Amino acid sequence: MAKKINNTEKKLHELWLAQEFNGKLRTLDGKDIEVLSPGEENIDKSGPDFHNAKIRIDSLVFVGDVEIDVDYSGWKHHGHNIDKHFNSVILHVVFENKNRHQYVYTKGGRKVPVLALKNFISKDYLNALKNQELTESNSNPKVRKLKCEEGALTTDYFLRERFIAELGLERFANKIKRMERRLKELKFLDENKISEPKINFALPPEYDVAPLVDLDLSNKRLWEQLFYEFLFEALGYTQNKTQMMKLARLANLDFLEKIADEENYLEKLHAVLYKIAGLFIEPTETDDEEMTSYQRKLAEYWNDVKNLYDSEFLSETDWHFFRMRPQNFPTIRIAAGAFFIKEILKSDFISRLIKLFQSDLNNKKLISKFRTAFIVKSYSVWKKHFTFYKKAKTDVKYFVGLSRADEIIANVLLPFLALYFKVFNLSDDYKKVLKLFNLYEQKNDYALVNDIAKTLGLQNLTHRTIFAQGILHLYRNYCSRNLCLECRIGKELFE
Repeated sequence: MAKKINNTEKKLHELWLAQEFNGKLRTLDGKDIEVLSPGEENIDKSGPDFHNAKIRIDSLVFVGDVEIDVDYSGWKHHGHNIDKHFNSVILHVVFENKNRHQYVYTKGGRKVPVLALKNFISKDYLNALKNQELTESNSNPKVRKLKCEEGALTTDYFLRERFIAELGLERFANKIKRMERRLKELKFLDENKISEPKINFALPPEYDVAPLVDLDLSNKRLWEQLFYEFLFEALGYTQNKTQMMKLARLANLDFLEKIADEENYLEKLHAVLYKIAGLFIEPTETDDEEMTSYQRKLAEYWNDVKNLYDSEFLSETDWHFFRMRPQNFPTIRIAAGAFFIKEILKSDFISRLIKLFQSDLNNKKLISKFRTAFIVKSYSVWKKHFTFYKKAKTDVKYFVGLSRADEIIANVLLPFLALYFKVFNLSDDYKKVLKLFNLYEQKNDYALVNDIAKTLGLQNLTHRTIFAQGILHLYRNYCSRNLCLECRIGKELFE
């Protein structure tokens, strides 16, 4: 259940990021608090305010989410106590707690300690909060105000441009490392015949530290599964990326290949994916004959294959629909994903992409071919529906349009190709990937990127992927963590 963020709460968010408190923080039940990392601000405001915070409470270190409210009562008032998306909250931060309640409780029944900030804030800041005299970032609450906003443009332009480009390359390298780690996991799972997530495992040191070139990674299915998982993650956008990747691991390609007969294959994939995702609605008699017929087919197809599946199921409550454009609903993204699964299993999609990259096409034609491969037109009942429940008011023309295709190419395909060429020691192709990433231009409608680019005077570069990625890296790893003195621009201004 999303909530509106008032002005006072915005200031508490800024204060939490800055960690500018008086004295040692303590929970209301008297435990010492050390904030090792305040976490990453939740930009879309659905769910807890900060993710991936790291906090020591007495002698234990907790990693999870932080929720900030003006008053203790906000926890229940906003429905966090009945919302499973707040089950990972490790600290409830409030301005004041007049009744000194020491805990709140998650939907799962876990008690969460409460920190009241009023006693740890300077008198000047308290007065500013009380009188609401602090300067707002902008009348638009989505605009991010950086600490360097007043002076960023006084620094050398080429320093800013070069620094953001380097951060873009660093972000790209991190994506490759993340894929590399997962590839090692897939190799380990395959060799030891381990089925995840039924069996939890830790990657042994010999896999963890071994260079990829020392591992036999010639098994084509490892690469297909790797690409499939990260492709699904990208289809999920920010709100549903974790759920989409988990779905790809639950409905892995080895399982999906078992139902890989030719007839009605896409609808059979739909039956499996929607059922495992927990989104399938059993058929009922309605005026929507097209959807009812489709649901009956899916129920029949699932009944034929359900005995082959012996892993977990997701729940409808795991998925985010609130405050999303209908085109981004997980139901639509799963339909797009089914198209790509068919391409991978039936049309050797990944090999075709690799051969296309290694062809003699110039960069412009190559990018055009890649875009064509990832743009997906609507099909089936999903041309006229966003959910199982009712028809859409307007037709759905594309499951994946140009903008999302560009995102997939930049965030999945190019890192994947870089890793592939690195593993098989194809250095010329690897360098070609880096060059293409440096040159790639895409449509950018990301408000955060545009806001920060304007602050830094780089708004004319946001169409280039390397700069858009660099700005994201800057915000998430420096600005939102208050690491101004570790930022090259910040050092110029504040040291």
